[in-house]
Amino acid sequence: MCVRSPSFLVRHAVLAVCLMAALAPGAALAHSDPGAFGGGPANLGRGGHDEPPAFRATVRVDPRRVQDVVLKVNARIVDISGTYPGRRVAEGDVLMSFDSPELETVQKTFLETSRNFEAMQAFSVTGNEKILEGRINLEWRGLSPADVQSIEESHTTVKTVAVRSPVAGFVLDVAVVNGEIINAGAQSGLFSASGVTVARVAEDAALTIEAEVPNRFAATLQDGAAATVSLGDGTAVQGTIDQIAPLVAAASQTRLVRIKPDVADAARLRIGGIVKVSFGELHEPDHD
Repeated sequence: MCVRSPSFLVRHAVLAVCLMAALAPGAALAHSDPGAFGGGPANLGRGGHDEPPAFRATVRVDPRRVQDVVLKVNARIVDISGTYPGRRVAEGDVLMSFDSPELETVQKTFLETSRNFEAMQAFSVTGNEKILEGRINLEWRGLSPADVQSIEESHTTVKTVAVRSPVAGFVLDVAVVNGEIINAGAQSGLFSASGVTVARVAEDAALTIEAEVPNRFAATLQDGAAATVSLGDGTAVQGTIDQIAPLVAAASQTRLVRIKPDVADAARLRIGGIVKVSFGELHEPDHD
C-alpha cells in the first residue's frame, strides 16, 4: 500500500477546486460576453445606451452660393466697423464705405457729359449712348443706381461711396481693414480692371454639413428628417437632412449624408469646422 504525503494531497485538492471553477457556466460567460468588458469594439459614432449616436461631420460651403464683393477702382477704406464674419445682411445693406480720387474724376467727367448733353445732340447722334455708357461705367466702378441718379440731379460728386451686399445672407469673411489702400490693378479698357475682393457674402443656403454615416444607420434615414448639430462650445444647431448619397464607400461602409442648418443658425457655423450630428430617435440597429 502506497501512502501519500499530506502535502501531495493538499496540492491535488487545490487543483481540483481550480478545475471546477474554470468549468463553471458563469466563468465561460465572463470570457465570451463582450458586454462584461464595456460593450465590445469601440465605435466613435455610438452614443450611450439611451442616447442616439452622434457622427463626426464637417461644415462645407457651396461656392456657387457665395458672392464676392469686389472693388474695381483704386480707393481707401474709410468705414468697416459694422461688418464682421457671421453678420446677417439683407440685399443692399451697407458693408463698408470708401473714398476714391480716381472715381471722383470719373464722376466729374460724367457730369460734364450730362451738362453738355443738349449741345452734343445738336451735332452728334451718339449723345444718348455717351450718357448710358457713363452710367454703366460709374455703376461698374462701385456706385449704386441711386448714387448715379443723385449725381445727375444734384450735379455734385459722391465723396464717400457705400459698398452694399449683393445678396441676402451672412458675411462669410472680410479681407480689408479701416484705412487700407486698395489697388484695383491696371485698367486696359473701359470695364477690364481686375479688382480686389474685399468681402464675401454667402446666401442662407450656402452652408451644408457633411457626415460619413455607417450604412446600417444611413439606411434608416430619410430626406427632410430632423438633425441636431452639436458645436464645440456645447451649444447645438438644428437642421434637416438634405441628401443621402446612394453609394456606400467600400472601405468604410459609410454613406455621405448632407444636412442643411436652419437659416437662423447658419451664421454660427464656421467653414471647415468639425461638429457632431445626431438624428432624432436613431439608435443602434438590432442584430437579431
